[in-house]
Amino acid sequence: MTLYHYTSLENLPLIVRKDGYLEFLLTDYMDFDDPSEGKKMWEVIRDVDKKWVEDIWERFVISFCIENDNLAMLKEYANNASGVVLAINSDYLDRGTLFQCRYDLSIVNHIKDRILRIKEDFKDRDKETDWRANTQERAYIKREMAKLLAIKDPHYNYEQEWRLRMSGRMENVVFQFKRGRLRQRYPLIVDIKALEKIYVGPNNSPSVIDEIKMYLRYTTIPKMDVEILKVPYRSR
Repeated sequence: MTLYHYTSLENLPLIVRKDGYLEFLLTDYMDFDDPSEGKKMWEVIRDVDKKWVEDIWERFVISFCIENDNLAMLKEYANNASGVVLAINSDYLDRGTLFQCRYDLSIVNHIKDRILRIKEDFKDRDKETDWRANTQERAYIKREMAKLLAIKDPHYNYEQEWRLRMSGRMENVVFQFKRGRLRQRYPLIVDIKALEKIYVGPNNSPSVIDEIKMYLRYTTIPKMDVEILKVPYRSR
């Protein structure tokens, strides 16, 4: 399956590295720019047990789309359609968990109910001494909590988003200042063979394609067959 990653032209040489690898920076799920992102998940955590805020695994994510010419995505994530869209072979995204987002908030209550039932099932177990019970309860709850990472508001259905979710070791986390805040990012290195094509946003000048070809000649992948195309600018 081919998935598409929208980004700015400035980010292209940061992602398509000169040494022949792709490098994506995954975002901490607790640190999205969109304040509504993950809101339902945090509501569940608050209602169920606040301690689980620190117990969600694989919370670093990167987003992809199933379309290469999504007008809204081009405007929002590709610098007002003057960026690029990278076609990525999902077979190379073999670390972490790749999943399709679900645009149905009604699922949230079902997950919350399942978490409460798990807690009820384990409430009479002495988890101070019965380590198996403690481990099982945590594993079951974490599994349900992870499902919440895939649920988005139906308002964003146009994104048709897929996500790669990964855990991150602190020694590998990198930090960036963005909009006055310190943000955590997690680097994901992928084989350059994952890159199938580069689509250039329709608001770019015609010379941009030549500039990208020139950049690729300076990398260690000059003979790689990367097709560079102009995105057709069409409305939905």
